Amino acid sequence: MLEQLAGDPETDVRTAAAGNATTPPAVLERLADDAETDVRTAAAGNATTPPAVLERLADDPETDVRTAAAGNLRTPSTVLERLADDPEADVRGAAAETLVDTYSAALEVLTPEERPREWAATQINLGDVFQDLGSRELSSERLEAAVDAYLAALEVLTPEERPREWGRTQTNLGNALRALGNQEPGSERLEEADEAYSRALQVFSRQESPREWAATQMNRGNALQDLGEREGGTARLVAAIDAYSLALEVFTRDERPPEWATTQLNLGNVRQTLGSREVGTARLEAAVDAYSAALEVFTRAERPREWAGTQNNLGNVLQALGEREVGTARLEAAVDAYSAALQVRTREAARLDWAVTQNNRGVALQILGSREVGTARLEAAVDAYSFALEVFTREQRPLDWAWTQSNLGNVFNNLGEREEGGTAHLEAAVDAYSFALEVFTREQRPL
Repeated sequence: MLEQLAGDPETDVRTAAAGNATTPPAVLERLADDAETDVRTAAAGNATTPPAVLERLADDPETDVRTAAAGNLRTPSTVLERLADDPEADVRGAAAETLVDTYSAALEVLTPEERPREWAATQINLGDVFQDLGSRELSSERLEAAVDAYLAALEVLTPEERPREWGRTQTNLGNALRALGNQEPGSERLEEADEAYSRALQVFSRQESPREWAATQMNRGNALQDLGEREGGTARLVAAIDAYSLALEVFTRDERPPEWATTQLNLGNVRQTLGSREVGTARLEAAVDAYSAALEVFTRAERPREWAGTQNNLGNVLQALGEREVGTARLEAAVDAYSAALQVRTREAARLDWAVTQNNRGVALQILGSREVGTARLEAAVDAYSFALEVFTREQRPLDWAWTQSNLGNVFNNLGEREEGGTAHLEAAVDAYSFALEVFTREQRPL
């Protein structure tokens, strides 16, 4: 009967057959090649579809089909790992959730006593998935789970017996701790991340493991930069430059252009932060040079994500230079750079990056608006900050939420100063500043 239904001319009938748990595997294989997307989607979601068929459906051009395959527990883990990097967010998310279930099920069978190597490897894989989910969902709970998984693996791995696996796990642990640290007001997690990277460098030498050594230097530079941005001094930021410079001894443009460009991007970031604390503009100009160098490799056609990130950061340094100049050319260029970044950083494809760039664009528009007679730029800045706050919530991103509230207070204050008779904008500024002060306490953020 089901075999006959699978050949029915009606799409709904074939879809029902494709989703039926009692449909024979040979029939499901045929339905996986159906011309209708709904039929293939049903076959991809069927818990009895053979793994080989699911592997084929994982390459389907339709997002719905790949999403269904990514959510199927019978899909091979190697295929799920590939789907976790799919261009579509729904596919990536479904694959990650299924991988969590797959690895968790494996850990119910594996034990560190009987099969320590496999148990540790599965813990590491689970940590990687949790870290990916935590970064995408802005979830500290997922990132905490990643930290727990990596620490569990490190109970088995030792630098003496398995130095490479131990070093890589320390690096992954550092990445998860850094992601957590960027969601918290304090610096404890970032300090722990720096320590994890430093431990990894005990086993990754430039001579024996040059690529991993350089990558860990870059990661450590990122953690040092994050710490330096939260401190009043410059020691951490200078140390970050040193770490990036060491990475560039291995990551050359000729031999490893993507890594070279990423390190140039990071160098631009830290130079910009240092430049913002200095009277002169030499560091800021050097940051422009670093971003421009990165854009020689990161093109929109070949590396759209990196291109957009670099455009965003270029906008930041152009904005900083524009604030120190009388004219508006640099500020206009900053708005253009942010607008370019938002062509790739859409809310649907990259909600966190979208929010970051909206906030940055708001700042540039606000500065421009403060130098003009009209209020169009200031109103546009309010819109940009409001967009950012749709993603930056107090619960998930307290620091970003507070900074954006502070920025919103600034622009409301600018508008209020031009308001004749009313006080609505000034009242709104008070509210926004008050919200920011709920996070920016004297004890944790005195500066």
